[in-house]
Amino acid sequence: MRLLGKHLELAESGTWPGQKCYGYTAEAQILPEEAAVIREMAARVLHEGLNAIGRDLSARGIPTARGAAWRAASIRNILKSPRIAGLRVH
Repeated sequence: MRLLGKHLELAESGTWPGQKCYGYTAEAQILPEEAAVIREMAARVLHEGLNAIGRDLSARGIPTARGAAWRAASIRNILKSPRIAGLRVH
């Protein structure tokens, strides 16, 4: 219960959860290079498969937030993430 209460308190105060996610620093600052990649992925997903986008990003040497290989699930999670819209979810 204590942990849930703390997360609720942080959400109500608008505090960033603290983990690095693609497009942002751990302090919630936008990373322009990664934001550009997110915009590109969003535009391409309407016409291409997620795997094709992942292969292209990897071939171009664009790293993920943690340096892993791009996967369809990673791209899907980024594009569906409330954080990308600047929202804090609890």
